Formats: sequence, structure tokens, C-alpha cells
Amino acid sequence: TFGQLCYRTNLGEWGLADATSFASAAYYMLGICLKTTTGPSQPTSILINGFVESTYVADFKVGEPQYMTTTAGSMSKSAPASSGNIVRIIGNTFWDSNTNTKIIIRFNPESSWIEL
Repeated sequence: TFGQLCYRTNLGEWGLADATSFASAAYYMLGICLKTTTGPSQPTSILINGFVESTYVADFKVGEPQYMTTTAGSMSKSAPASSGNIVRIIGNTFWDSNTNTKIIIRFNPESSWIEL
């Protein structure tokens, strides 16, 4: 779905990224889905670096880091905090709006990460 955080598997496929374990995208290439698809065999577009508009969380503020979360495909301004979770910054809020719920994220995933 548009705006979901994805990772590229070792088979060259895209799956939903989450911070629950090392195998769920800790060290893989990340991307954000730009086109909603209707099924696994349908094409989509993935942004691997750049700017994307998001409506996920309206209270993101300019400059805040965005983290991969434990919910598949999601991002948050709060880092995961449970034992075994992966902490990886996926970008920063570039622009937030006081007039609507849309924000712009500079998607630039860190290649470094830690496991709690």
C-alpha cells in the first residue's frame, strides 16, 4: 500500500519491513511503496531514497528522525524499545503542515542499526 515501509529480500522481492527481529529487515535495503498494488504478482513502484509525502502520523515535527517500527510497513518518531527489537533510522521529517495531516519525509535509511 502507498506509504508502507518495505525491504528487499535476498530473493529480490519486496516485503513489509518491521523492527521485530534481525530477519525482518535490519540489514536489508529499505524502500517506501509509491503505488498501491492489488496482489503479489502486480507491479508497484518503490522509492529507495528521496522525498515522499505521508499521512501516517500527523504529529511528526520538522527535523525529527523516523524509525522502522514493530508494525509491518510502518514508521514512527519513537524508536522501538523492547528487547530483541531493531532500532534503525529510516529518514527525517522534512516538512510538516499545521493545516492538514500530510507531511513530507526525507527518506534516507541508515545502513547502521542496533538490536536491543
